[in-house]
Amino acid sequence: MLLLAVLLAAASGCTGAGTKPTRSGGDPVEARPDPGLLALGELLDARGALPVEQALRMVAGLVEPLPGVEPWTPADTTAPPMAGLALRTAAQALPTLDAPVADRIRAIVEPSADEEELVVRPGQGLARRGSTTVAPDTVPSNEELTGVVAGIVADIEERTGHRLRLTVRVRTVADARTGGDALTTPVAGDGGTTRACRIALPRTLFGADASSITSTIAHEVWHCFQYDAAPLRNLDGAPLWIIEGQAEWAGEAYVGGSPSSAARWDTWLLQPARALTTRSYDAIGLYAVAAATGADPWRTMLPMLGRRGARAVETLFDRSATEAVRRVATSLVRSPELGEVWESRGPGITGSRVAPVLTVAAEPVEARMRVPAFGALPIRINASGGEVLRVTVEGGAAGAVAMPLAGTVELAPGGHAMFCLTEEGCACPGARPGTPQAGAGEGAAAVGATTAGEVALVAELLTVEEMCESSGLVGEWVTDVANVMRVLSAEYGTVPSCRGPWVATFTADGRFNAGYEASCRIADVTGRATARFTGNYTDTGRTFTLSDVVGDGSMTLNGRTMPLPGVDGFRTALGNTADYVIDGDTLTYSFAAPDGSKPTIVLTRRS
Repeated sequence: MLLLAVLLAAASGCTGAGTKPTRSGGDPVEARPDPGLLALGELLDARGALPVEQALRMVAGLVEPLPGVEPWTPADTTAPPMAGLALRTAAQALPTLDAPVADRIRAIVEPSADEEELVVRPGQGLARRGSTTVAPDTVPSNEELTGVVAGIVADIEERTGHRLRLTVRVRTVADARTGGDALTTPVAGDGGTTRACRIALPRTLFGADASSITSTIAHEVWHCFQYDAAPLRNLDGAPLWIIEGQAEWAGEAYVGGSPSSAARWDTWLLQPARALTTRSYDAIGLYAVAAATGADPWRTMLPMLGRRGARAVETLFDRSATEAVRRVATSLVRSPELGEVWESRGPGITGSRVAPVLTVAAEPVEARMRVPAFGALPIRINASGGEVLRVTVEGGAAGAVAMPLAGTVELAPGGHAMFCLTEEGCACPGARPGTPQAGAGEGAAAVGATTAGEVALVAELLTVEEMCESSGLVGEWVTDVANVMRVLSAEYGTVPSCRGPWVATFTADGRFNAGYEASCRIADVTGRATARFTGNYTDTGRTFTLSDVVGDGSMTLNGRTMPLPGVDGFRTALGNTADYVIDGDTLTYSFAAPDGSKPTIVLTRRS
């Protein structure tokens, strides 16, 4: 088996197929991950937070010396706004700092005698709601700056449904005051509360384009919403992918994208295997994917505060972490011709792409690498010269495969999908249907992980005969009907207590039947129950879809026969597309219930 060195391509941040990505509104550029963001990621702790000790070293190196603190400066001169980040981290930790250091931090973040601090009080911008506020591209007057901040606050209140209770204090400063970065810090109240937030904007910010200026101010205002929504203790030590990732998305989403986020987007798009806990501003992509799946980050971001890992991701996406990482993984392929799930979209996004091409020929090939939690492996597939393409997902939490005209097949670890590559079709003996017909062009595959580990995508060409021989679904499968009823009762309400064989049969001609005869008990009354269902099925190798399912059931108690309780649940459990895995003589399949859950049924091969 040939091994594609995808890990090398992903680590180096190469672009796809010889194309040069274009940044929004700019000339073609060679895209690369931002070395400053990568360096910042190396400084974060296991939670993804910037340690206070490191923050102080950054302040000493980027802003001004601190007593007893060894300075640190980044090797790359185009580093992200590390000075502002370091100052905010230090300001949040003021009560824990040595007095001389704390005094210097206060002197930096609090206004000096010659700096005028403007005040935006809660509710001040209510009359401005309904349109996006745009900042001027020159240093604004006090009235203009107050109006801009008040308008952004009001707009974000409307989008989030969260009324900001904090007073916002804002001022413009010389670059040297904050290391050239915009900065938001809390004004502490009693008992660990925050009574106001303080925004400092470097005057050179207003030399940029209007959208970048407005995005930066909205980014800082979002930090005020974070301070208002969560106690400081929940923000101390919070991962930067939450704190800065949220603010970066909020700023860019507010203006509809600006050139200021290009380096962040390049780092997200070109580093799919990067740990979420090493991301910061580049986590903008995660929030954009959540929005593309139908979630509303404006409404789900603040509830993330105080949460970590999978729980925070699930709160953002309003769905399982497994479904979230699958969507992240597919979006990084960037092949929209295969469907929207295979493209990344978001405010300010660049054209960067890293998914390499896996060419499938005579020998099986694989893309294999170790990924961290919430890392992904995206690839494109070029297959020709064979009759059937089989793609298998190994490791991770969730994957998917797509080929032109054949649609997308979602896969669990260990699952595979097969696609017919010949115009004549790929029917097995007995006319059993099942293998989707692929059109010409590149396909795609991706796998995402919720925990660290090795993942792989394996692609190989089969003959139709080999495909038919490899199908393990044909046969007779059995379990006790009590196991089936137990699953159904959790989703469809109370069903009788019955014991007896539940038998499901898949035949080579594409027919399906299932049913049981069992002894049952309701309260102290015993009786017999029977049910029979028939239909057709198609098999992709990883999912089966039942169609035209008909059937019914009955129960006889004390000589009286009645319709079988819960029969609608049986029909639903049989009449949907199900994900399945065969391990030896065990068939495990899951189907979508009306409440969005995926109940699982396990059967054993009988013939």
